[in-house]
Amino acid sequence: MLQYAFDEQEWLPDDGHPLTIEQIGTDDHVRDAGLVFERQKDKPFCGAWALARDHQQVCGESLDAAEINRRAAAGNNCARQTLERYTDRMARALASVINIIDPEVIVLGGGVSNMVSLYEDVPQRWSRYVFSDRVDTKLVRAMHGDSSGVRGAASLWPARETA
Repeated sequence: MLQYAFDEQEWLPDDGHPLTIEQIGTDDHVRDAGLVFERQKDKPFCGAWALARDHQQVCGESLDAAEINRRAAAGNNCARQTLERYTDRMARALASVINIIDPEVIVLGGGVSNMVSLYEDVPQRWSRYVFSDRVDTKLVRAMHGDSSGVRGAASLWPARETA
């Protein structure tokens, strides 16, 4: 989920809902270091579902993101190639964010936040797509990992008044 804060004040899009990285672009809209942001709920780009869908389409195996990650770490060539494609897609998508708002930090939550390799591999790649010769943005894991989205949603629920 992408949430923005300026001067320590949270900013949300006009509809009041933060964007998720799954909703930022598609292969058709994020080209090279493209700057187009479109919500494409039917075509996730960088979420765990996108990773699983890509692996299933290319390798013919229906696996979740965690299993693909495990198999890649164990040396499975097809799983490794899937993670390579995924890492590059995430680097392109996050480079678009960097190109527009130049954040100090990008925090990953959800299931992909458990993939430790992303925190090194994605920043190494996003420099190819950022319109600058220097990138100071840090990529970090959400404090509560893959539970961060649920915790954030719960915090938005109105408190019930007690009598």
